Amino acid sequence: MNRKFVCAAVVTLVAFGAAMSGEFNGIITKIEGDTVTFQKTKKGEKGKAGEPDGEAVKLKVTSSTGVFKTKFDKEAKKLVKGDAIEGGLKAEMFTAKFPEKGVRATIVTKGDELKAGDEITEIRTFGGGFIKKKKTDTE
Repeated sequence: MNRKFVCAAVVTLVAFGAAMSGEFNGIITKIEGDTVTFQKTKKGEKGKAGEPDGEAVKLKVTSSTGVFKTKFDKEAKKLVKGDAIEGGLKAEMFTAKFPEKGVRATIVTKGDELKAGDEITEIRTFGGGFIKKKKTDTE
């Protein structure tokens, strides 16, 4: 009986461990071929961008990586995955119109920690993806 319990516990832990993934908010600063440079950010105050959290990392993109817009779910009161972006990372917002400051996004990886070389399973961009430059009194 104990042997069956231990085996069932091990199988359960392995299954949940494989299903774990990490979601990280930050900024995509560069896209080169199948590599995305991503700067993780800390949660900022309401209405303000978060500060960088650690060093920027280079992550892998595969043919199965999904690229989506983010939308706000009023019922759940949280941001959720929206419509797919046609063309994925080859879309105009990531190529010709890629902003100098980067694109705000949530990256989903297979691991629960963000490390260089991790594989991205999903990219979710925010509000068109562009980071707006703050206006100063001189502009």
